[in-house]
Amino acid sequence: MGGLLELGLDSFLDTPADRTFTHHVIGTGDDHDADTQRTWMICGAQDSLGWRWLGTDTANSDVVGPIGIEVYDPGLVPRRIYDQSNSEMSGILVRGLTVTSNRRLWVGYDPGGLDFVTGPPDSAHFNHLPITDGSLRASRACALCAASLCYGESLWVVTNNEVWRFNDAATVLSRPAQNPLLLRGGMSTLAVKPLATGLDGAVWVATAGGLRVFRPGARSIPSPPSILPIPNDDVRAVAVDPSSGVVWATTAGGPGALRSRST
Repeated sequence: MGGLLELGLDSFLDTPADRTFTHHVIGTGDDHDADTQRTWMICGAQDSLGWRWLGTDTANSDVVGPIGIEVYDPGLVPRRIYDQSNSEMSGILVRGLTVTSNRRLWVGYDPGGLDFVTGPPDSAHFNHLPITDGSLRASRACALCAASLCYGESLWVVTNNEVWRFNDAATVLSRPAQNPLLLRGGMSTLAVKPLATGLDGAVWVATAGGLRVFRPGARSIPSPPSILPIPNDDVRAVAVDPSSGVVWATTAGGPGALRSRST
């Protein structure tokens, strides 16, 4: 599923045989229109039951706030919108959604820290990690991702200046699996998808000062230009091809692709 801010929310099957787009929401362009607000999707995740969770932004925070999280069932029928008036959500501007291999859905807020979700998708409970009430709650939880393989399953959270790692089975009383790491270069002001997991479980982070690689128990590993020939240091999105391990980056100077030496 994908949204075009204020215009619509569509879905399609990524197959050559069927390129049909299904229009789920048609916006009017009016910031006060309920359907328009449902197109402000900024992140999403599919849980283990096939339900889609879509976190929303706002087109104009001075006029109207985000609506929270809208949930679609496996048939792509909208079932519920969660916000702070009808749930225990710790924030309303959702910047990150991901699912770890233990089938747990995680939510990162800007601000608001970190929650994990329990219960059925249409009557879920949001469980807050109080340890994130400090610097993480005061920062932008820009993105979340899950990393596994040789490091075990971990949840990674990137903010505008730090990278956090939690065990995937963390409880409301848990602390991070390691101390937060400084994100040198900081987050790009136009970051869209700044986190991705390599085939070996290493985590790639897009920053305003280039790409960085993080591994549990270690500091970040800056990627020298000789290894990563990206067009510009202002990296706004990063993704890893799940079959080849090739790392794709979108920068202020255009897209770039490279093969990770860690894969």
